Amino acid sequence: MDWLKKIDFAMTTDTGKVTFTFVLFAMILGFIISWIAIYCNKKIMGAFARAAMNAGAIDEESAKTLAELEQENNVSAINAMRRGGALSKMVTAVGAERDEKGMLTVDENTRFYISEEAKQRAVRQYGEKEAKLWTLILGIAAILAVGILLFLFVSPVIDALAKK
Repeated sequence: MDWLKKIDFAMTTDTGKVTFTFVLFAMILGFIISWIAIYCNKKIMGAFARAAMNAGAIDEESAKTLAELEQENNVSAINAMRRGGALSKMVTAVGAERDEKGMLTVDENTRFYISEEAKQRAVRQYGEKEAKLWTLILGIAAILAVGILLFLFVSPVIDALAKK
């Protein structure tokens, strides 16, 4: 049962201080959650930006509707456009007005485009190709591998130093 005590990362020292291992596990969990959030952002918001770029919507004349972009079901991207998120700084909405709260009113007639200036930023932020699931899996595996190595080799040293 000694191994159980070793993996009990929520354990505190006898003085009531949180162990380094607990902090390490919290950091690993935070990195994994942020990696998932980055992946979802690239996958969902990026789909909207890539659809506008691939459709050749580069100015008001070539702007496309949600149906033409096949993004009418991308609720997250539409809400990000309404609220004025990072996506709305790259994608320009034509024929949309702001309500009294400052939110963009998007309907079936609203058209969208990404200007040539904003296209480079969109490519940097969302990529030209869709984010693949294996990048998420490999990223989480790498974070876990580093965390396990830190847990096995660094954590005992830090905990030993803290006891002195």
